[in-house]
Amino acid sequence: MALILMLALPVAAAIIMGLIPEGSRRAWRVVAVLAAAAELGLAIWLLVAFAGKQDLSVRFEWLPSFQSSFFLDLDGLSLSLVFLTALLTLLAVIGSLTAERPRERLYFGMILVLEAALVGVFTARDFIPFYVFWEAVLVPMYFLIGIWGSENREYAAVKFFIYTFVGSVLMLLGVLLVYFSGAAGSFDFVTLSHAAERMEPAVRALAFWLIFVGFAVKLPSFPFHTWLPDAHVQAPTAASVLLAGVLLKMGGYGLIRFNLAMFSDLVAKYRWYLLAFAVVSIVYGALLAFAQRDMKRLVAYSSIAHMGFVTAGVAAANPLGVAGAAFVMWAHGLITGLLFFLVGMSYERFHSRSMDEVRGLAVTVPELGWGFVLASIASLGMPGMAGFVGEFMSIVGSFGAFGYWAAAVAAGVLLNATYLLKLLRESIFSPGFFAEGEPGALKVPERIVLWVLIVGTVGTGLYPESVMYWVRPALAALMRS
Repeated sequence: MALILMLALPVAAAIIMGLIPEGSRRAWRVVAVLAAAAELGLAIWLLVAFAGKQDLSVRFEWLPSFQSSFFLDLDGLSLSLVFLTALLTLLAVIGSLTAERPRERLYFGMILVLEAALVGVFTARDFIPFYVFWEAVLVPMYFLIGIWGSENREYAAVKFFIYTFVGSVLMLLGVLLVYFSGAAGSFDFVTLSHAAERMEPAVRALAFWLIFVGFAVKLPSFPFHTWLPDAHVQAPTAASVLLAGVLLKMGGYGLIRFNLAMFSDLVAKYRWYLLAFAVVSIVYGALLAFAQRDMKRLVAYSSIAHMGFVTAGVAAANPLGVAGAAFVMWAHGLITGLLFFLVGMSYERFHSRSMDEVRGLAVTVPELGWGFVLASIASLGMPGMAGFVGEFMSIVGSFGAFGYWAAAVAAGVLLNATYLLKLLRESIFSPGFFAEGEPGALKVPERIVLWVLIVGTVGTGLYPESVMYWVRPALAALMRS
């Protein structure tokens, strides 16, 4: 029942915060930190139990009229993303302790409810609960952006909701085609996968593309990406971290769990189209990132480029490429989470995100400046950092599938370096800075966030087997199904 507890604990903590009297800011914060820490503790326990081959699945009748059960289970791919969710949620809560904000009880409650919904997405093995959790993710993120975001927060929140909701509906239509056309008889993932094999070719192709677009919106892949920069720029720091670190991974997870596992032959058939989506996303995202002067918008566009490597790995549809896609999701969660935290820390001191105004961080706030250096070299794919491992596997897997055409994917590494080096030159090592008063040193919660993510990025970069040990068997099973 550990999976049920992981769903219930954050929601229960949010309800408890709602019962605490007004004005008890310290109590709200204590509950939020303890709940997020307990959730991470449960995730660690799941790692141990999973390694010990314990049966962690939960299944009971839920909607028998729809032939759907409440079915939760874990494999290594899900486990890595559940752990990433718990880790980044705890850091998001800790990182939020350095500033006061209105309606803080609701703020922490939304973060915890978001965590529960994300865990549900990665553990559901029946499509109906999967879809319920998928849609539930939209609600707390909508409020996090719309209430605590920047000046254009309402526009960004509505745009985020509309785009991702439409993508969800397209995914739903694709799965319903599989269910009815393939006479599935159940919404269990395995049953749906077998049903997909019985579909008429034209209907099967339509279902494939509907499901692909639904996940591509969340990833996001060009041309379904336009909601992302606005959402990131307007969102508070913690929401940006969770949006980039975990929510985008829902798209990559869906491509592997649904498109690759259920339609492996169509992935092979349409692989050149998928490669085109990947290459355009990588190049377009990198070029737009290079054109930005706002540090947060630069990091937002970089996510489009990095997620292109996930699409490329899935398109390759070979063990190395798909493993690369899975590792990119892990590494991007750590590295981009770190970058968004750093941008947020910088904004708290300089009240600006512009590279024209935030300058000389290596001298004015050395910890912040050198944090940017480490995060940037990790993001551009420096060997020894987590960013190198996944992108390298994705590129090599792409060469195995596409030959020299995969050089277009490899070019993305060079393009990524351009905007990250620009960021370092403009804001970290250029002389002079803009600030109202002397910028303060990093606070204890900020140091905790910074060093946990740096250690995770370097540690899994030097020893990638710490992630691939869990992920590799799950990917092999999904590619055989």
